[in-house]
Amino acid sequence: MADIQLQACPLCSHPPHLMVRPSCVRGVRSGRWMIVTGAGCPHLDIWRADNVADDPVPLVDWWNAWVRAEAAGRSAARGHTEDQAAAFLRALQPTTYSAA
Repeated sequence: MADIQLQACPLCSHPPHLMVRPSCVRGVRSGRWMIVTGAGCPHLDIWRADNVADDPVPLVDWWNAWVRAEAAGRSAARGHTEDQAAAFLRALQPTTYSAA
């Protein structure tokens, strides 16, 4: 199965304290995929027609591309340096924990 890791919303999240990450879920009856927002995030209209697909990859790609664009805009508006902007974008990435 393809990687369906979604990045956190760049407008709602304030790393490292608050991360608002949507989920990609599959409908039980329809078998189709959709993105559901994280708690309190108004930045994705879950009822939009193109938020349903037979495969999760286009939805994940669309969301993650939107996150990159919005994160760049937020960093520019706040006057971040390139390093600060890169760190902010990295903070929005899904976190994988390991024992090592």
